[in-house]
Amino acid sequence: MKKKKYLFLITLFFCIKVYGDRLVLTNGDIISGDIVNISTEEVSIETIYDEKIVIPFNLISELESENSIILINNLNQNIAVNNLKKMDDIIYFSTDEEFEKIEKSKINSLNLETSSKNEKNLIKSSGNIGINYFQNSGNTNTKKFIGDFYNETSINKHRLITNFKNNEASDNNLKTASNWDLNLKYDHIFGDTWYTFLNNSYEKDTFRDVDLRESYGVGLGNRDEEFLNFKSTYELGFSNVKTKHNLTNNKNFNAAIWLLNLEKSFSIFNLKFFHKNNGIQEINGNNQLIVKSNTGLKLPILRNIYLSYELQVDWEKKPSSNKKKTDKINYFTLGYEW
Repeated sequence: MKKKKYLFLITLFFCIKVYGDRLVLTNGDIISGDIVNISTEEVSIETIYDEKIVIPFNLISELESENSIILINNLNQNIAVNNLKKMDDIIYFSTDEEFEKIEKSKINSLNLETSSKNEKNLIKSSGNIGINYFQNSGNTNTKKFIGDFYNETSINKHRLITNFKNNEASDNNLKTASNWDLNLKYDHIFGDTWYTFLNNSYEKDTFRDVDLRESYGVGLGNRDEEFLNFKSTYELGFSNVKTKHNLTNNKNFNAAIWLLNLEKSFSIFNLKFFHKNNGIQEINGNNQLIVKSNTGLKLPILRNIYLSYELQVDWEKKPSSNKKKTDKINYFTLGYEW
């Protein structure tokens, strides 16, 4: 049974399609996304986090693209390639015929194939899946599973986001944790960074006496690439929240909602810091307040595979009868992103 479970997890990691192009910088950093412009002077890439970055060509050691790059040499010959490697002033590339090289000074221009670029702008997809599984046996029999799935798909000015997280744990066959939450979201983008959104979320937490919490919201958001040197997303809106309890009366209220996402990448080991904070503030009745935060670090270990540490804190001002206000969980995750 254990072998089948581990085989399933391994298969899950490697059966997901990888989207986007890739740049390897001279300092070893790797940037994944979609190349939107290329020349002999610089390369513009839109990362999987919707951040547009311009990299000087002399800082790139390797380039891979899903679409054709047209290299025009000093003889005005057009050569279609999908990858380039640079050592000093020599550019190496492969064609259908053979492996070739050319001096950078003999390249007249580099361009993206127009048809490929137009097709690429239609649909963009990015996301990640992470799994934490722990089990020991002997004097104690402890099991713990945390799964997290996130996917973001953009079609022109429309963006669809799906996020699902599940946490299950037991000690000597007695459950010590059982909760999940599902978030569905639609963004309509206008301008460079602004968007309106509709969201629908569901949550169940047996040990907090949340049999089912549903919320339906609408609001305004912004993605800012340069907020205090952080990549940030912030949202404000309104929501209707319905909660079913087993130990106390059900609740139904209107609320103000907010979200703040902060991300910052560091050159050392390509490490990434992230913090997410979202909340629900009741605006009628009992003044209920619910706040959730996730803070951690993500470390790439192989192409598209990462290790992350995360601290999750859930706080509720007025929890169900005899329940604590705060829940905390620390965990490491092995993940795959595309």
